Amino acid sequence: MKIEIDLSDIYEDEDGNRLRVEFVDSVVSSLTSRLQNKADKQLSDEINKSISDIVNTKLNVILPAMMEQMLDFEYEQVSPWGEKNGKWTIRNKIAGAIKDAVGFEKKDFWSSQKETPFTKLVVKAIGEAIKPMADEMRASMNLEFKKACIAEAARQLQERMQK
Repeated sequence: MKIEIDLSDIYEDEDGNRLRVEFVDSVVSSLTSRLQNKADKQLSDEINKSISDIVNTKLNVILPAMMEQMLDFEYEQVSPWGEKNGKWTIRNKIAGAIKDAVGFEKKDFWSSQKETPFTKLVVKAIGEAIKPMADEMRASMNLEFKKACIAEAARQLQERMQK
């Protein structure tokens, strides 16, 4: 970038009097440094943008393949004593963790293992679905029990009265 300024217009005021050279030089140097800083910043921003665009384009091409390789790379687990404990991949570990989290496994009351979140959700959904039917059945059973109790009480009372 090249900037040209005709200093003959700057060194003289409107009346033709000569201005102080030091003042004019300081103004000119201040303006040129500002322009240079602005140009440097603009150039730096453009360079950063173009580099960023190039890197992002390359990463979008390279990363999916790298992720596939990383997920399928076989690792071998070794104990602190050097014993080999089998091979595994990150993909298999993730699949196992998902299976453990969403597998339905109802635990007994005395089981020390906790139910999975999936199991809890299924049990809750089933409980909410059968709640109306269970309430109706409970009410019907209570009515039948009360009728049976009253009938039994009446029978026993009848027996006592006949004695």
